Amino acid sequence: MKAIIPIAVTDAVLTDTNVHETAPAIYAGGTTYGLGDFAHVVNGIALDIYESLQAANTGKNPVTETDWWVFRSTTYPEYSAGTTYAEDEIVIVAADHRKYVSLDSGNTGNTPVGGVTDIWWSVSAATAPWAPFDKKIGMRVERSGTIEYEITPAGIVAGIAFFKLDAASVDIVMTDPVEGVVYTNSINLISDSNVFDAYSHRFAPFLLTRHTVVVDIPPYISGVISITINAESNTAIAKCGEIVFGALQYSGASQYSPTLEILNYTTIIPDVWGNLEVVERSFSNKVNVEMVLANSIIQSALDFFENYRAIPVVWIPVENGVTVGPMLTYGYYKTMSVVFSYPEYSVVNVELIGIVMT
Repeated sequence: MKAIIPIAVTDAVLTDTNVHETAPAIYAGGTTYGLGDFAHVVNGIALDIYESLQAANTGKNPVTETDWWVFRSTTYPEYSAGTTYAEDEIVIVAADHRKYVSLDSGNTGNTPVGGVTDIWWSVSAATAPWAPFDKKIGMRVERSGTIEYEITPAGIVAGIAFFKLDAASVDIVMTDPVEGVVYTNSINLISDSNVFDAYSHRFAPFLLTRHTVVVDIPPYISGVISITINAESNTAIAKCGEIVFGALQYSGASQYSPTLEILNYTTIIPDVWGNLEVVERSFSNKVNVEMVLANSIIQSALDFFENYRAIPVVWIPVENGVTVGPMLTYGYYKTMSVVFSYPEYSVVNVELIGIVMT
């Protein structure tokens, strides 16, 4: 089993993206837009962002003129101290990359700051481009066409994991400032695992790989990584719940028969008549892995588990076959036990608990 030790994502690390955090100017019917220009349209409390598909684009409604405009993503207004906010209105603070929900009406001059919930504002989630780096798989970035990121980690990245994808493919390119392109990988996320005969080949629905990982990135300390998540078309919506990257840590040789469970937090309560009242909630994965580890590196393994007992890590129990994605876990270990079975190696059992998903 291997683990990806996450690199913290800051403004210095996330150097570019095509996902809007703040909205472009509001659409104006008298403005002529060029190919690739952006404008937003108010949609309730949200701001929908559209991209112009043609030059000399004047007087074409972005919502209805689909030959001229394509919907890209949604954001929310930036907080303004002079604006009075109603209850449940949402604003963003780009300085800390968070969304806030107003808790009361008549909310004026109460600045949301620092990711703190107070009597006026509740922290909602990360802003759209920062959603894949918030340690919450359930909150996804969404954009039509492609989701693009440029990562400058200033450290070694040997592995990248993606969780809760809804896309056709992922492209990864690493560029070194001296040697140029040193790594490329295109991951096809359209699975044929449910195709096993002529009937299923013709009628079975396409399945998409939801979680995937690469662990063969060369260790360039100054490499810049470009990530492109591709939807099935220019108008289809690509989604991603979490992107985690960093150095690799060897934890032991996984043995056969690891187990995977789904922890379902949905409540199912019978009423007085026996009818079931169901409240759908999130879920998470639980994985049990047995490993063999040389006694000479047991102490190193113990140090690793001790240091990361409260930090989410990407755990890779297996690296080959169709079980890679389902077994891939971003979360914490609950227990780690060592059985000193033999003079030269020992058996290590680890129980992993994944971060909740929706």
